[in-house]
Amino acid sequence: VPSIRDMQKALVEVGDKPQSFLGSSDWIGSVEISILLDYFYSAPCMIIHRSNDEPWDPNITRTLMSHFESVGSPIMLGGQGGGARTLLGVSDSEDLPCPRCLLLDPHYSGDDSAASIARHSTRVCTWSTFDSICRQYGSFTNLCLPLLPTEPTSSVTITGGDAASEWDIEVVDAG
Repeated sequence: VPSIRDMQKALVEVGDKPQSFLGSSDWIGSVEISILLDYFYSAPCMIIHRSNDEPWDPNITRTLMSHFESVGSPIMLGGQGGGARTLLGVSDSEDLPCPRCLLLDPHYSGDDSAASIARHSTRVCTWSTFDSICRQYGSFTNLCLPLLPTEPTSSVTITGGDAASEWDIEVVDAG
């Protein structure tokens, strides 16, 4: 796992942040996480940027449900000033204007015992509607959906020899 310093260096190296970002306590949000997952793990991400003053878009629900069915990875949720949450699941109901989401607070630092987690359950892992969680983020919410890692591929074919001894070499780098 890369250190905070390594992540800061990577963000400076790819041109996302200025040199002054190194060693700072500036926020690394959903968009930066998408850059870092691709940089360190060749795992591209999809960012969904949602304006929180607009009604919930059912297409976002379909995208999230499809993500959990096909990729299965958690989704990072963040925005303007509301801290980060990890989205672990989505439950859609025709009775609600927007889906409910199972959220994990990655900032929990208490005891790992079941009793401690149960005491803090409303902060650690809880179901909430997207509207209520998005209200905490101010004017926008970003969702970072990690996709399946891409496999680097390169293929080179070398042909040589004379008419009596032809040869072909194919070099394939699958990572």
